[in-house]
Amino acid sequence: MLLRFTDIALNQIYLTKTYYRNISDNLHENFAQEIDRIFELISTIPRVSPLYYKNHRRKLVKKYNCAIFYIIDVNNITVTGFTSTLINPKTIKSGL
Repeated sequence: MLLRFTDIALNQIYLTKTYYRNISDNLHENFAQEIDRIFELISTIPRVSPLYYKNHRRKLVKKYNCAIFYIIDVNNITVTGFTSTLINPKTIKSGL
């Protein structure tokens, strides 16, 4: 299925990549590869993650304390958010 991204999700991904790049180029590359792997998994098996809130699913990226939030539509998957799992869950749900 086709992956689409909201502007908010793209910005969150960009900020996280920038954070890891500032720590280490190697860490940034490893993070980018892991995220690409997970996006490939989600596009291949959309229901790989359980429902988290209403129609949003959440795929955890445990290695980096992050989570990807997405919605499955008829023809595509929309990534609606990307955030640290250290944030209060009420804050996450309020943005969905």
